[in-house]
Amino acid sequence: MTFEDISGKLKESRKVVKATENKLKAVNEQIHYIGQYLANKPVFAQMLKARNKKN
Repeated sequence: MTFEDISGKLKESRKVVKATENKLKAVNEQIHYIGQYLANKPVFAQMLKARNKKN
């Protein structure tokens, strides 16, 4: 193996790692918002059942 071969493999590996990091970032953001949704779901249900929704 030459230095150029190793350097090329390193660049390709970095691209794969960066793509994986971006996917993980997107999934973590979705998990965060799903957590917020589930935490506020009972409050939303109470609001729908409330008689006076204007206040």
